Amino acid sequence: MKTLSFICIIILTILIGLFSLPVFRIQEIVFDEKTLYLNKSKFLKTISQYKEKNIFKTVLLTNKDIFFKTFPEIKSIEFKRKGLHTLNVIISERKAWISCIIDGESFFIDKNGVILKQNEYLTEIETENVFIVKGLSRSDINENKIKSNTLKQLSLLKKRFDIH
Repeated sequence: MKTLSFICIIILTILIGLFSLPVFRIQEIVFDEKTLYLNKSKFLKTISQYKEKNIFKTVLLTNKDIFFKTFPEIKSIEFKRKGLHTLNVIISERKAWISCIIDGESFFIDKNGVILKQNEYLTEIETENVFIVKGLSRSDINENKIKSNTLKQLSLLKKRFDIH
């Protein structure tokens, strides 16, 4: 019984050390900047709040929901530790499904209706399979997403064109 208590105390001490010692502070944050839709400067500003935070606590306990709400173009995000001081952020973006022209502005939208932000680095290869729709209005948008009825109509329209 004493051995088990001793082992639990050692494990608890190690965990407290990992989560609180200043030796494990994040000094550098890296991520793949070859994203198409993500506003990089806004993302860097958001992610920089983790500098000087504990790397183990950040990797294991960070609630990533804030990233999905702030950056709807992110499909998944993962934090990995690189050494003791570097946080590697791995981002997977949503894929454009259609392009809509709304009030003269072009928007890329994924299959779930999430509006993606256009980036100046888009090429024909990345957009060659994107269906282009004109004639939607701002009333078809609810916050950062296409309304569900409009999305259903767009899906049916795309299916018709895919058949022909």
